Amino acid sequence: MAHAEKALDALGNPTRRQILQILARGPRPVGAIAAELPVSRPAVSKHLRILRAAALVVHEPQGTQNVFRLRREGFDDTQAWLGGFGLDEGAPLPIHLFVDPAGKVRCARTAAIGDDDYESVEALVGG
Repeated sequence: MAHAEKALDALGNPTRRQILQILARGPRPVGAIAAELPVSRPAVSKHLRILRAAALVVHEPQGTQNVFRLRREGFDDTQAWLGGFGLDEGAPLPIHLFVDPAGKVRCARTAAIGDDDYESVEALVGG
């Protein structure tokens, strides 16, 4: 569960939450991510290293660029860790993190599954 703890620490920073929201729209090179944020490209690279260490993103070299994308398994690990804090014996918290088919990070706060039950991860973490 070390990755889940690192992920929660990483999500504590608003710039990293913004980066995840950007990547939820699809893979991006560092320069494209930096162009959408009020921080420098080196700062974005530092945040991406932290997100990568938390297993929330991965990158692939494409030519001279590193293209980053969300790592679904990192969110699954975090969700499993959160589920360990059951409200009752064996009952998971009513939070479900997932990456939808379009690649957007989403969460559900209830056991019901319907379009109205899902919110962006930004709403969950207060970004």
